[in-house]
Amino acid sequence: MNDSKRQYLRSKASPVPFESLKGKTLTKISLSDNMGFDDRANCEKAHLDDLIGSPIRMASMESNQENVDRQSQTWTFYKLATLKGYVSLRWFAASNGHYSEEVTFCQILEN
Repeated sequence: MNDSKRQYLRSKASPVPFESLKGKTLTKISLSDNMGFDDRANCEKAHLDDLIGSPIRMASMESNQENVDRQSQTWTFYKLATLKGYVSLRWFAASNGHYSEEVTFCQILEN
């Protein structure tokens, strides 16, 4: 993703609680290129497509934080389910205190 596209998306992004997805129907999912997903045979995309076009029946987030060798480590699990399928995304972040380990979930309002 180039800088101008990133700036455009940020201008349209509005942070919302992850749990606010429950009861809503997704029409599109966009993952930022800095999320750390790799493309193992497009397996992530195939599962995320199960979330499109069907109401979200479950949207939950769970986090766990611990300190290891003077470094903070945080795991955050995002769980989504529709009638078509279930997806669990895991986010891992580590920091020596100079970087955020927080994940921000945003709704992007397109014209």
